[in-house]
Order: sequence, then C-alpha cells, then structure tokens
Amino acid sequence: MVWRRQSGRPRGNKCCVGSRPSWLRRCLLAVGCLVVLLTFAAIGRAMFLAGLNDEPALGPSREPRVESAEAEVVRVIDGDTIEVRLDGRIQTVRYLGIDAPEIDWNHGQHQAYALEAAQANRELVAGKRVRLEFDTTPFDIYGRLLAHVFVDAVHVNYRLIEGGYAQVFFVSPNLRYHTEFLAAQREACLFGRGLWGTLGHAVSVRQAPDFVGTFRHVKGYVAHAQWRAGDGLTELLLDDGSNGDVFGAAPLYIHIYPEARALFGSPPEAAWVGLSVQVVGLIEYYGRGYRIVVRDPAMLSPLNGPRPCSDTSAIFHHAGGQMSA
Repeated sequence: MVWRRQSGRPRGNKCCVGSRPSWLRRCLLAVGCLVVLLTFAAIGRAMFLAGLNDEPALGPSREPRVESAEAEVVRVIDGDTIEVRLDGRIQTVRYLGIDAPEIDWNHGQHQAYALEAAQANRELVAGKRVRLEFDTTPFDIYGRLLAHVFVDAVHVNYRLIEGGYAQVFFVSPNLRYHTEFLAAQREACLFGRGLWGTLGHAVSVRQAPDFVGTFRHVKGYVAHAQWRAGDGLTELLLDDGSNGDVFGAAPLYIHIYPEARALFGSPPEAAWVGLSVQVVGLIEYYGRGYRIVVRDPAMLSPLNGPRPCSDTSAIFHHAGGQMSA
C-alpha cells in the first residue's frame, strides 16, 4: 500500500499536473496572473485613450478623413472614374454626384455616349494636378475614393453634367452640390446637350427592349406602382396602354430612388399609378426585364403634358430643403 501511494496518481484525477514539483506549479500560476494583469491594463489604457478622442475608429485600410487633397491624374478610366497618384500611391477615384455611361473594357462593349463621356473627362483632367474634395463618406464599397474633382476653378463633375456627358447620381449622405447638379442636368436635357441629344423620337413600351443601352423617350401606362420599404425604391410598372396587359415576360419599370423620390411633390407611387406617362432616360437590363432610372422629376411627365425636360420652368431653385420650379 505504501508503494501504491508514493508512485500512483490519486483516484479520479486524470491530470498529470499533480505529479509536477510544487515550485513549478507556483511558477505557472504566477505567470498566468501576470498575463491577466497585463491584459486588463492594456484594455484600460485603450479605453482611456478612446475617451480622449472624439473621432470614430477607422477601418484597417482607411485614413483619417480630410476635406480635400491634391493629386496627379495618371489614368482616365471612363466618364466618371480616374486613377490618381496620391501620397505616393495609386488610388481609384469615383466622381461624386454623377453617373456616366458605362464602358466594359473586358468585353469591348459600352453604353450609348460612353466613349464621348470618357473623352470629355480625359480632356478635362488627363495628366493634370487636381484637387479632390470629399464629402461625408470618403470611400465606396469597392474601396474607391469618392470625390468632387477640381482642376483650378473648374468643377469637373459639374462640367460633365452641364455638357450632357453624365446623369445626376447622388447617394445619401453624400449630397453636396445636389441642387446645382440637378439644375445643370435640367438645362442640358432642355437644350439636348450630349446624351440628351440622342433621345430621338418617342417609342412605346413594346419597342423599348430594342433600344437597351441607349437613352430614349418612352411612352406608356403606369399599370402598377409600389414603394419598397426595404430599400426605399419606388417602382412603377409600365404597360403599353392597349388592354392593360403588361407586354409579356420582359416588363419595363421606372425606378425612383429615395434621393429623387424626395423631390416629387407627392409620393410618386400614389400620384402616377393609372396614368399615361412619358419618360426619358437610359434603358437598361433589370432582372428578366428592363428599367429606366428616374433621377429627377423633370425626366417624367404626363403623356398629355410637355415632353420631359422641355419645360423651361424645370430650371429650378432650392427652397426650404425641397426642389421647386
């Protein structure tokens, strides 16, 4: 029995630590306590420092936000995107507040007026020093810098809208220059500048799929309308107006995003349903159908009213946070 007690392990204890010398156990315990104390000290210091700094924490690939920065343009990608050398690094910059026709360089395809928009952008900024002016959110989900671009006193984003090389495209909370850009677009559309000069004659809802990727003037009947609470999108479903039957498996929608919806006098899903309308814009694929995105109320009008963008009263001013004629 004596031999069993000296060399055996206590019954029910499967841990081998019990066989270690007592001094080793004490050392391990001391080290563990020290690690715990250092960890709590580091956490406390971090919390204290955070309390001294009112700025939000930045992501691992983000830099402290500044109002503007100087950069050199090294490449023009398309009508609303460039690459610049900023602080010794190459950064992609997506222009704020505008959307130029797309170019698919991989497949050699492009939307109507995309090459003209890219050339106009190239003439404005290629190889030049520019000032990047940032808004509330400095990066998009693709990691691109979002900026208003200036060459000396020339606001490049505005100039592209003014010349009809791009459409207004604002996403909250980056709404700086919203009023000025909308006024410039209405004027460009009114006088048929750039892409607005390619609208041509009005086409029906049934004819619209033949003009995908182009800017057109389309007439139809709003057969159904809804406001989607999830993303705030207003969706108007167009019919050809002949017998109330949507034109088959490829419907045409009018989409109005929240930033544009706020400019309508009343909710468009209630005001336009059941009416014959005319709309101008880019016809693009959407799911199994097609759509035109209305970024400004002036792009949509009753069928028995003036052609969209043709009314000079559409050159508006900003009043009390709402757009008015």
